[in-house]
Amino acid sequence: MPLTTQNARSPEQVTESAQELEPFGKRILLTLFWLGTVGLTIAFMLAMFARFWWFADLFTHFRVQGFVLGLLLLSIAVSQAYWKPALLTLFLVVAQGAMIAPYLIPQKSDPLPESAPTLMVWNVLFQNANHTGIVSQLREHSADIVILLEVSHDLSLELDQLRDVYPYQEYSPALGAFGSGILSRYPLKEIAIRRVGAELENTVIATLDNGTTILGVHTLPPAGARYSRIRNQQLDELAEFAASLDGPVIVAGDLNITPWSPHFQHFLRDARLKDSRRGRGLLTSWAKNKPLTRIPIDHILPSAGIRLDDLRVLSETEGSDHHPVLCRWMLEGEITPPTP
Repeated sequence: MPLTTQNARSPEQVTESAQELEPFGKRILLTLFWLGTVGLTIAFMLAMFARFWWFADLFTHFRVQGFVLGLLLLSIAVSQAYWKPALLTLFLVVAQGAMIAPYLIPQKSDPLPESAPTLMVWNVLFQNANHTGIVSQLREHSADIVILLEVSHDLSLELDQLRDVYPYQEYSPALGAFGSGILSRYPLKEIAIRRVGAELENTVIATLDNGTTILGVHTLPPAGARYSRIRNQQLDELAEFAASLDGPVIVAGDLNITPWSPHFQHFLRDARLKDSRRGRGLLTSWAKNKPLTRIPIDHILPSAGIRLDDLRVLSETEGSDHHPVLCRWMLEGEITPPTP
């Protein structure tokens, strides 16, 4: 059969088709750019009302994501010569960047000795059936003091096998998400797991021989107006309780809030605590396997008189949706760390 060139396209026709597609591609890119810019602007403006509206407060938690999206939009604006819109995206990038910069710029501090005691806080997820993995993780890292959240009854029984590492243990397990417990190499001068205020259930209150009080806390997630109101009340009551204690205090727990919420900043002020992430990194802890939306909601917050070092988030979660947070700590002026 003879070959035919009836349907063949000339180079001129190919060029014309490409030229027709180019404006179409630019229209798509411009549409995506404006959708992203308008969405980011609305989110940024909503976050300004976080103190007054629970829904607006949710947008404060994603400052890192807003910064990254702003950089992407700015690069599109510059590459396509959208100079006026580029000014808006530049403002959004700078504004979001200013909020996360204090956590990324290292702060000078004297390192603590390797013998300084370590503290871990970990929300293990109450539906998590990997009790063997949890026990192995605790044994592997062997933090001197461990605060566990969402402790079930079955898990508390499994943890008893760690008595050789942690002779001092106390639990208040629960069927739902608010069981808690503490494991310690050090003697606990006083230990109680009880309600603080009207709303904060199963709060771990442990006092060490050196006078430091460790509070293990799990607040409600801000899932709706009612839960958000209760969480804020829990933070207010916890701040009042922490500020009333004599001696140094460490609050360790899943607070279901990030450092950029005004409610978190008010909590730090009223409780007289320090944001330990500043100068040490973002250290996002939730949710596992969701890198695009991970946020830092698990905290170790010391009062004045306590030095923190080597704050980090562990990679393995052993079935939990939270990453454990670990640090070294010592009292100011303490020369020799306590020994178990």
